[in-house]
Amino acid sequence: MTGDAKSIGTLVSDLRSTIGVLMARADALLQYQQALQEWQSGSPLDALRVVNLRNGILVIHADNASALTTLRFRQKELLQYLQGYGYQCSDIEAKVAPRPKRT
Repeated sequence: MTGDAKSIGTLVSDLRSTIGVLMARADALLQYQQALQEWQSGSPLDALRVVNLRNGILVIHADNASALTTLRFRQKELLQYLQGYGYQCSDIEAKVAPRPKRT
């Protein structure tokens, strides 16, 4: 081993490393997903997934048009819920998840 070898744990937690940045982003998206699940518990919105956060816009995919329509009606409510818990998003972009292409 060389003198600059690092443990995986060090790389993952170091925000100066590429893997550290990716892991921090994945963790942030997971936290948004968990908040979304808590907000929607007991409702028909369980078909929603957080897929991205870019420039303060939370991107959510719905499995179907019904879930998307319901989310759009409650979008302000979700945004207020997230902001009330300190999440840094200013808007929500929602769309039906693209289907995988068949070959």
